[in-house]
Amino acid sequence: MALRVISAFFCGNRPPITRLMIAKEYTGMPVGFLECWATVLWTLDAIDAVLGRSARHQGFIEFVRKARAEVAKILGLTQSEMKSETMTSTKSKLDDALGVRLRLQGKAAA
Repeated sequence: MALRVISAFFCGNRPPITRLMIAKEYTGMPVGFLECWATVLWTLDAIDAVLGRSARHQGFIEFVRKARAEVAKILGLTQSEMKSETMTSTKSKLDDALGVRLRLQGKAAA
């Protein structure tokens, strides 16, 4: 379900993300957006980490990896944004809450 929602927003010929506008007064990516992007990227990494080792899921995982590459390309986040406190904190909280339940143990923290 998560992949379907993410794909609907980020993938395709004219993905909705391309119509998202940020107000001119922001000189960088707004914190709320960074939290959202961190969650999206974490989710794709978590799907890969949970299912990636199974030969049974390889076709699906290839699509997950392509979707993640497309999301990263579209977002165009800088290295400083990717390593920002907001991104790392959000991913860490996801690891602590959902990652534990999925038995990821830091595997999705890419």
